[in-house]
Amino acid sequence: MPHRKIHPIFDNQPTKQYSELTYDNKFSYDFCSCCVDCKLCCCGTFCLPCMIWSLYMDAQEGCCAGCWQFFTVFIPLNFFCSNMSFLRTKLRSTYKLHGSILEDMFYTSCCPCCSAIQMKLELQNQGIID
Repeated sequence: MPHRKIHPIFDNQPTKQYSELTYDNKFSYDFCSCCVDCKLCCCGTFCLPCMIWSLYMDAQEGCCAGCWQFFTVFIPLNFFCSNMSFLRTKLRSTYKLHGSILEDMFYTSCCPCCSAIQMKLELQNQGIID
């Protein structure tokens, strides 16, 4: 079988070099660091819907997302696929924090109070809020 000659235009095509995304940073505080800030701890424990609404406003997601989460936070089936897990994923990708989407869904469904407090502390540490 004769060898076909490839056209010179197709012969030396550049190859795109892909680099791995590294998410080596970690959250500033652990998941159960609720007692770091007593004000946040009390707000997250006793008024979680207000804390979540404030978190959405701080993350510039708008009041509609915060209100929707406010109304759905106490429905047990919604915890696994809540908007809070999406917000936690957004914060992780924005600040290149180590973790996965499954972890985000697990943490926000397991203890939404601790998850909201951790996200609020991370926004404070990143200098987004005071």
